[in-house]
Amino acid sequence: MENSLSYSWELIEESFSLLDSTLNLEDKISIHYLEDTKFRMSAKNGKILAAYNTEFISDYNAILNGMVERRLQRAILVVGSF
Repeated sequence: MENSLSYSWELIEESFSLLDSTLNLEDKISIHYLEDTKFRMSAKNGKILAAYNTEFISDYNAILNGMVERRLQRAILVVGSF
């Protein structure tokens, strides 16, 4: 790859361009969940942590139509290309 820095910035800009649609889709799916069902709480090292519950993650991934998988596969390809 001749100009890896330029290509890296193109990928960053491409990812950033997906931000609005990704957050809009999160809002769309979030209306189906109450705050206490969207997250699961756990305690670790004396701190309470909130993490998305499995059902929300599954629904969010479905509405993203596999975007996370595609972005991860692309990242693997790009890293391997340097």
